[in-house]
Parts: sequence; C-alpha cells; structure tokens
Amino acid sequence: FFFQAEDGIRDPLWSRGLGDVYKRQAFLLIFMVQVCNIISTIVQVAAGFSPSIEILYTFLNFVLFVSVSGFSFYKAYYGVCKQDDCSILWYRICQLILCILWLVFSIIMAGSFDGWMRIRFLTSKGGSSAYFCVFMVVVESLGYLVSMLFSLYCIIMISSVAEDPIGLSLIHI
Repeated sequence: FFFQAEDGIRDPLWSRGLGDVYKRQAFLLIFMVQVCNIISTIVQVAAGFSPSIEILYTFLNFVLFVSVSGFSFYKAYYGVCKQDDCSILWYRICQLILCILWLVFSIIMAGSFDGWMRIRFLTSKGGSSAYFCVFMVVVESLGYLVSMLFSLYCIIMISSVAEDPIGLSLIHI
C-alpha cells in the first residue's frame, strides 16, 4: 500500500492533503504578481511615465499584500490542522477581501496599480519602453485576476479539506 497525497508525502498521518498545495500556490501566485508590479513600476518611473513616489507605494503594497496573504495562509493551515472553524472563517474573510481588491486593482489605474485602464495611458506615450510597460500591465492585471479566481476556488475547497484534513479521501487502496 502506498498512501500519497498531492504534497508528495506518502504517510497519510503526516500528509497535509490537497488543500495545503492550493493554499501554498495561491500565496506564491500573489508574491509573483507583486514582484511583477515592482518591476513594472520601476520601468514606468525610469521611462518618465509615473512619478517616483509610486516606487514607495509599490513596496508598501508588496508588504501589505504578501503579509495579508501570509496571514490568510496561516489561518487556513492552522484551521485545517486543528479543526478550528474560527481560523477557517478568518481565512475565508481575508481571502474574500483580497479577491475584491484583486478585482479592483486589475481594472483601475491608481497609484502603483497598473489595471487595464493604464494601457490607454501608456499607448499614448509611444516608444519601446511604453510597449514593455503595456506588456507588464497585461501580465500584472491577468495575475490579479488569476489570483482572484484561484482564491475563490480555495475558499470553496477549504470546506472539503477541513472535513478531511489528512487527505484520506485521496487514498487509493
């Protein structure tokens, strides 16, 4: 008999199950989107498309989003491991707030957030750096949308993971 959950651990008593894999990927996804936001903002400031204060905003956004995502990940992990409904509720609330923010930031052009609305502004500037910035805006906005959809999926999946924390439903005899 081999018991193997999605996280690669063969012992079902130590396996964190499929839910941990989803939560870890959601955390890494938002980390990558924030790094993309930093690169995009630095290029826009260097090209003269944005004021230099936006670099500070970008790093503050990085600290805020990664911290809230980390807190949310911790609450979900703790809630599943300890069967704590309150932690799972905190996870759902944090993820729902993040989903709303990611949807808004994928659309609007505000501060260091490069939503779809910034594309028109950048294309009016012209030049090779503007095209790179447009590409980064598209990648960043898609990243926010994917983060939102993935987080909604994790909010739904946390219920099944909380009921089966060690992934026994994944065991095939």
